Amino acid sequence: MKILPDFRKFVLYLILLFFITIPVYAKEQINSFDARYLISGDGTVRVEENIEYEFSNVYKHGIFREIPYNYKINGNNYNLAIDVDSVTDFNGNPYKFSVKRNNGVLNIRIGDPDKTITGIHGYRIVYFVRRVVQFEEKEDIFYWNITGNEWKVPILKSIARIYFEHPGIEHIKTECFSGSYGSKAKNCNITTTGNGIRITAENELWAGDGLTVMLHMPVGMVKEPSGIVKIFYFLRDNFYYSYPFITLLIIGFLWYYRGRDPNSKRPLTVRYSPPDDMTPAQAGVLYDERADIIDLTSTIIDLAVRGYLRIEEIKTTKLLFFTDRDYRLVRLDKEAGEKLNDFEIKTLNGLFVGDGKEVLVSELKDRFYRNLDSIKRSLYSSLVRKKYFLSSPERMRYIYKVAGICVIFGGVFLFPSLMGKLMMALSGLIIIVLSRFMPRKTRNGAETYYHLRGFREFINRAEKERIKLLAKEDPTLFERMLPFALVFGLEEKWAEAFSDIFTEPPNWYVSPGYGNTFNSYIFVNEIGRSIGVLNKSLYSSPANSSGGRSISMSGGGFSGGGFGGGGGGSW
Repeated sequence: MKILPDFRKFVLYLILLFFITIPVYAKEQINSFDARYLISGDGTVRVEENIEYEFSNVYKHGIFREIPYNYKINGNNYNLAIDVDSVTDFNGNPYKFSVKRNNGVLNIRIGDPDKTITGIHGYRIVYFVRRVVQFEEKEDIFYWNITGNEWKVPILKSIARIYFEHPGIEHIKTECFSGSYGSKAKNCNITTTGNGIRITAENELWAGDGLTVMLHMPVGMVKEPSGIVKIFYFLRDNFYYSYPFITLLIIGFLWYYRGRDPNSKRPLTVRYSPPDDMTPAQAGVLYDERADIIDLTSTIIDLAVRGYLRIEEIKTTKLLFFTDRDYRLVRLDKEAGEKLNDFEIKTLNGLFVGDGKEVLVSELKDRFYRNLDSIKRSLYSSLVRKKYFLSSPERMRYIYKVAGICVIFGGVFLFPSLMGKLMMALSGLIIIVLSRFMPRKTRNGAETYYHLRGFREFINRAEKERIKLLAKEDPTLFERMLPFALVFGLEEKWAEAFSDIFTEPPNWYVSPGYGNTFNSYIFVNEIGRSIGVLNKSLYSSPANSSGGRSISMSGGGFSGGGFGGGGGGSW
């Protein structure tokens, strides 16, 4: 007999030993997936899943079950409330398990990480689900993916039994679907008994296949939640919808403690003169907390009234802002004695460049605008120095506007959903819009503001008899108060009250249209025309100077549709 070399015999022995000792491989599978549901009158569903899992000869710790709870309905988040009650074997002996929620999926991990098992094991998972029944106008729908379409192993037998707390089973229309996700195949049997509905898949479900049921129940069989409860759940699931309301609350809180003026409610008392040492522009800013162009033009009129410049109306062939009139501003040499505010000095220097003594309003176009920001800042600063405001109103509005812009852009980059971005954008816009109410006056500023309100009321009423008495005492009353009437928007009422009192034209406004007679009302109209041209010229500048799963109850059902589902595997 020929003997093989020792090395060849050693290799043959190893191969033989390998085939003798290797276990016979059999793949994992679910022998039976038996689910039972009890739908209570309040819509809570008790779910019991009995899963017989065969590990074959593969050693594992146990299985895991994944159930989605976050869905999309009409583009909005919709979260099921799932509470795991128990995990046992078929005899009621408890398993060690853990529950985690991540990315809209509930993960139930069953087994002991320190032990391995093999063979066939039974798992009974009991959990409660709320918000699974959908309430429509003509019917209520229970749409549930029984097995899930995400198991990595086949399910040899699948069955579901559905029971109800309240009667009415005879009025329920039942549909079932089986196969891969999206399949409308109905390879399943439906049996109705006296106390429940039984659904059975006709065939084995391969990995990725599932069994789904849709119940069309009569309205009232399950109690629909109240509107308040629905709103609560909706905002809980889509919390970003509450952002605008939260923003309003926060801004309201900040306004109440940081933006509300002291003594904000006081009776109105008529005052017959403006506050001491206050210019019309300062009055306008304190009144509406904003430096407008009318405040600036009132400064020009006020400076003219006080003798610092003269306004001359001239005819022109050019259509200046659709009018045939231009205006010449003439700087006058006034004796020292009255100290001008910084914003008044800047206004004069902006009108008359260098040593210039005259300027046409048309020449200010596309030039004077460079001075606006500086004049406004100086005007705000003068009110802060007088302790009318804690800080510049413009600065306070700017802070809140920047915060609003940050909220808008933060929402765009931080929120994946369109509605989340829109709600953050709306919140930012709320901050920007309400920023106008955030500047806060001091106690002195609030007192002066109420003085201004009373003075405005005097101009608004314009009682002729009282004005006649005041005009006798002070012949300059009309023109001195005219700039204040301008910032309050009451210049026409003020002029009408003086129509038969103020009969001589002022020396600071020259117009060829006076003729032999002078009327205060016509004069104010002329002033209004000049102010309109001034406003447009002063402001004129060159053009380039600067997650979950979607679900729908309509359109019919399909395998893998509805709530529930998911899948699982071994670990």
